[in-house]
Amino acid sequence: MAKSDWYRDRAAESDRRARATTKPATRGCHIKDRDGWLEIAASVDAADAHQKQCRQRLRQRQDACSAAVSALPAKADIPSEMVRGYLLDGCSNAS
Repeated sequence: MAKSDWYRDRAAESDRRARATTKPATRGCHIKDRDGWLEIAASVDAADAHQKQCRQRLRQRQDACSAAVSALPAKADIPSEMVRGYLLDGCSNAS
């Protein structure tokens, strides 16, 4: 179940109430409620999509850093643990 489903359910309920009432003022209130719930659901969906995109970019950077560490020669002038730590720290903190 998506995080926005709860808000969409509230919007559907408000829409049902708006259709069921005969009073224009009450109908208007339910329509405003529905629109508000739908706006919240849309913003939740957008936040979820952004979070998913950030995770994908982070995974790509981590893969690139891991490949760079694997490509290091076994006998380098600098201790490989120091280089690996530097690369991995830089990759995990990169934006």
